[in-house]
Amino acid sequence: MFGFSFLSRLTILVIASVTVFYLAYPSSPPTWHFSRVAAGYHHVATYYSRPPFRGKPAEIAGQQKDSAYQPKETAAIETGSRETYATHESVAHQVQDSHHPQESEKPKDEFDEIPEETPEERHCFASGIQSSRPIPKTLNFIWLNRTELSFMSYLAMRAALVSLQPDRLNLHYTDLNENNEWLRKLHANITLIRHDMKQEYPRQVEENWHLAHVSDVMRLDILQRDGGIYFDTDIIALQSFDNLLHSPKDIVLGHEGRNRFGLCNGIILGRKGSAFVDRWKASYSSFEVGEWNTHSVILPHDWSLLFPEEVCTLSPTVFFWPSWDAIQYMHEPLTDTQARDFERTLARNNGSMYSNQLAYHAWHQVAPQLNSLTPEIIMTQDTRFNMLVRRFLE
Repeated sequence: MFGFSFLSRLTILVIASVTVFYLAYPSSPPTWHFSRVAAGYHHVATYYSRPPFRGKPAEIAGQQKDSAYQPKETAAIETGSRETYATHESVAHQVQDSHHPQESEKPKDEFDEIPEETPEERHCFASGIQSSRPIPKTLNFIWLNRTELSFMSYLAMRAALVSLQPDRLNLHYTDLNENNEWLRKLHANITLIRHDMKQEYPRQVEENWHLAHVSDVMRLDILQRDGGIYFDTDIIALQSFDNLLHSPKDIVLGHEGRNRFGLCNGIILGRKGSAFVDRWKASYSSFEVGEWNTHSVILPHDWSLLFPEEVCTLSPTVFFWPSWDAIQYMHEPLTDTQARDFERTLARNNGSMYSNQLAYHAWHQVAPQLNSLTPEIIMTQDTRFNMLVRRFLE
């Protein structure tokens, strides 16, 4: 085209895209626009370097399904945050509030082809450093606008207590029935911290922010003030996080999706007073009601490219694999042969599906199967999910 090289055309395309972003969001901080430049090059490079897509023809339009979009829920949220799915904002707005993503029709072995760990991710996962200032072993969950603690949330906290052995587990809430059967089982091992939204987050209440976004800000406030670990209430901790507490960098986040289009805020580890969280919190000054994952997933990913000295990023398999499109794979009934094979996999990996997996994200908002689970079902019915979490039942 007009004698321009590929690199020249790519540069023109990225500059034009950033110009559009600037015109659309003139009040956004300069670092945001620079981050889009870095992200543009990264996304293009990722696109051309990714493995061939092996799905059915109908799925070709959704080749970014690994970094899926979660539509907004208008009801009170059970997980304390929406599940954050990294995708381009333009795609998110096209489907927002329209429908839930469909469960995957990929061949089952697709989910066994795990994303390869990069050298940088490997170093962050097991740096071998013993920090003189480790990340506090304090675990935080957020529960907003729900009085009854669910079995799934109980299971998440129970797994965290068993696997992480935290010094303290805080449940931040607005309303809770303290006679709830699942809460009673946890009561001796957790600390309840009540929050008044009108007093603590007046702007968010006045502007009618979705509770998921209030939770996004609250978790940053907690970690910036005290440091520690944050979990969504559908995170199942499978192994100790002790190695990560000695991270050479102040923040630890996990990539979501095979193509690493975003950093999911469903799990955050951090030291108090980090520059990364300062920047993250400040970005919410330009938050607009109607956005979905720009501030919670896209921006932290882009900043990790601009400020790599501030954040350790981990392979998708550590926290967020399989992704949301493996719901059917995780919850389908297994044959006796499949169950035996999966049992051997768990035994080989100390209770995890992969050698470096520390947690499983259950993707509550696109996994209706979770709503009907009971301890009896988990103990008696062989699915990959049930077998994965079975050891955490008392």
